[in-house]
Parts: sequence; C-alpha cells; structure tokens
Amino acid sequence: MEFCPADVVDSDRLCSWEGGSDTDGYGSRTRCEMKLGTFLERWCAGWPNRQLGYLKDWHLPRLHPKVASDTYSPLDVFGFDGLNAWCDGRDADDYRFVYAGQAGTWTALHHDVLCSHSWSANVVGRKHWILFPPAVTELLFDGQGNLVPDARPSAWKQYSSAVRASLSQAWAKRVEATQGVGDVVFVPAGWHHQVHNVAGTVSVNHNWICASGLPAFCAFVVRELHDTCASIADLRAREEHEPVDGTGEERTFLNNISSGRSADCLMSCLLYTSPSPRD
Repeated sequence: MEFCPADVVDSDRLCSWEGGSDTDGYGSRTRCEMKLGTFLERWCAGWPNRQLGYLKDWHLPRLHPKVASDTYSPLDVFGFDGLNAWCDGRDADDYRFVYAGQAGTWTALHHDVLCSHSWSANVVGRKHWILFPPAVTELLFDGQGNLVPDARPSAWKQYSSAVRASLSQAWAKRVEATQGVGDVVFVPAGWHHQVHNVAGTVSVNHNWICASGLPAFCAFVVRELHDTCASIADLRAREEHEPVDGTGEERTFLNNISSGRSADCLMSCLLYTSPSPRD
C-alpha cells in the first residue's frame, strides 16, 4: 500500500506529539502541525518518539480522494456510513483518518468522537488495545471529573485509594487484544479504549454512525447540549446586564441553544443513517 506519492508528501498535516499529560477527552495530547514529508523524513532518520510525535487524524480520503479510493475501501460488514455521508454532502471535515507512529507511541484512554462506532485496520506494524465496556465508564475517572489517561495498574499510584479501587473494578472487566498486519478492530460506540503501538505502525481508521449506533450518538448529543447550556449560563446572565458588542456571534449561539435550533444539525445527520436508497 502506497501512502507517500509525490502529490501527498508535501501536505501540511496535524501531528500529536508525545509528552505531556493533558488530554482533550479523545486521547489527544499536545499537537503541532508539520508537513507529512517532514514527519516521514524524521521517522526514517530515527528521531526519538518525544521529538518525532505521532501522526494522527490525517484526512487521506478527504484531502486525496483518488489516492484513498485506489488504496482501500471499507468492508461492507460495517454497514452504511451515515456520519461521513453527512460530512461529504456538506463539504465538511470527515471522520476518516490515517495514523502513523513508531513503537512506543500511543493514544490515551478515550471514547470515539461523537460516541460513534469505529474500525481500525493495520497496514503495517502491531498495536495493543485495552478496551472497557460502557458499564464501567463511571469507574474510569480520577475523582476530579477527569477521565484517567492511562487505565493500566502501573499508572494507579498517583490516585487516591478510592479511585484505585474503582479502576481495579474497571480493569477486571477490560478486553485486551493485539492487532497485527491486516487485522481490523471494531470498537462499538461508547467503549473507552487506549491503544499502544508495539511496533512502528500505519493504520486506517474510520468513525461512522449507522442505525445500531444511533442510541449512543443521540445520548451523547443530549449530554453535550446539557453540558453546554450549563457552562454558558453565566454568559447568558451577563448578557442581560451587558449587551454583547461586535459581530453578535455570542448572542446567536445563545439563541440557538435556547431555542433548540441547533438540533437541526442533529436531525439532518440522523437522516443520513438510513440505508434506504435516496435520489
């Protein structure tokens, strides 16, 4: 499989650098942008992980559709991809990525974006997966409302005894798997997981939403809406006393949240989850 033709190598892509402990809830750490060609040159030159980083979220199908279509196609067993169909219909960023990293790079504990299903196909290398079913999600937090980045027992010593007890319960329910070349891993919606590259690895990853993923997706959107409303309550109160100047984007956002018009985006996406033929 060829991932580095001349028209692709010079693209500017987003890399996630190893190092630092802060994550964004989706297993992402400190990020920087660099040219794909620069990343590959440094990898071949033997740069250490902390300097090279981990290439993530390279939108190969969106940025180079011919290269992607000539290289692979999703397995039919995964069903209709309503999420990316919705993105393609609006010329929006999609949820189809290529990851590439040396041995020792990894993605911290997270659930997939929008609480969607995901699949990951290894082109080169080997990954080790640690997955937790939704039933133990509440046991994976650090006592301060933050998801722990690393749920392995070797990382528990920094937490309180109560948190360690919870993590121990979650650990007992984990599923572990080692993924080799040509293997495809399916991660159901809502399953938290962390992934470690055991060897230098290149993988193709898709997030998608079909009929079976709708309950988790809708529940996620409702939770996000609730959390957003709570987080901007003080802003709404301030606006009543201090009118917002400028473009009015803040007021528009508040009005959309208050009136529920933002749900239009959810409903239009849901329409794409039907596998029935459309004109």
